[in-house]
Amino acid sequence: MKLDRVTIIGFIKATIFGFTYLAVSDVLEKISVFDLLAYRFTAAALTFLLFQLFGVIKIRLKGKNVGNLIVIALFQPIGYYIFEAIGISKTSSLLSGIIVSFSPIIVIVLESIILKEKSSIKQKLFVLLSAAGVLLIAAMTGKQDTSSSFIGVLFIFLAVLSEGFFMTFTRKNTEEFTSIEITYVLMMVSAIAFNGINLVIHISQGTAAQYFVPLLDGTVLLEVLYLGVLASSVAYVLYAFMLSKIQASSTAIYAGVCTVVSILAGIIFRNESFLWYHAVGTIMILAGVWGVSAFQQEKISEGHKQQKGVLIEKTK
Repeated sequence: MKLDRVTIIGFIKATIFGFTYLAVSDVLEKISVFDLLAYRFTAAALTFLLFQLFGVIKIRLKGKNVGNLIVIALFQPIGYYIFEAIGISKTSSLLSGIIVSFSPIIVIVLESIILKEKSSIKQKLFVLLSAAGVLLIAAMTGKQDTSSSFIGVLFIFLAVLSEGFFMTFTRKNTEEFTSIEITYVLMMVSAIAFNGINLVIHISQGTAAQYFVPLLDGTVLLEVLYLGVLASSVAYVLYAFMLSKIQASSTAIYAGVCTVVSILAGIIFRNESFLWYHAVGTIMILAGVWGVSAFQQEKISEGHKQQKGVLIEKTK
């Protein structure tokens, strides 16, 4: 398969996000969820402010509808991470994985309704193949337990729905904003929101004076910097760039690659086993990515031919 720029960026983004599962699981043994979210997005916001200060990036928001980006931030990162944290705490890993595996399908529905963009039958089939690969891995590795509740299922579904709206509305706004401008606003709004929530929690617990104490632990600081700088600042810029180039549903299937990377990270760094369903699921996910990418390029090429034909007709 010839790898185009968007496909390469998709794999880079998925690799960065894939390692976040390892970093998050490690750091949450030492700090709370909202500590992590506050520190993570503070690091992301400071990264953008430093880059802007030294002229590395240019942010031009004057005269643009920044309100749209604030709404997007409410879906993702803010809504997504809050819903996910509550949902995972009240449901089983099996059920969470199954619900999340249907994310690409939800995106297809949303983009057809909101953006009026249609995927070809071939693309839809490959999206389903990739989602089935994630579903297989989730079903085989999830623990069968009775810890799931309706509230847990509801919040996981709300997280997936938030992700779908994020992708759809981000793509809708890529004509007005650059990927860097979109990510800049998302990180600033998220830093304010999560620090506000976390500060209220610390004040209520009487621990406001120790707000930044966990960052004195070198391991926590390094993992927060990874999550804030790479997994938020860099990965979200790549995310927004992809959404400016290809359909949201085509971007969504790279979530499956995140699953593959997280499995490999577990094998390499935690000596976890690589079983038959990991192999089969990985093949299904990668085949789905290949199919969607291939037919996306076919669709683009066909569009260029049609545009060329229209131009020829106009010149006659």
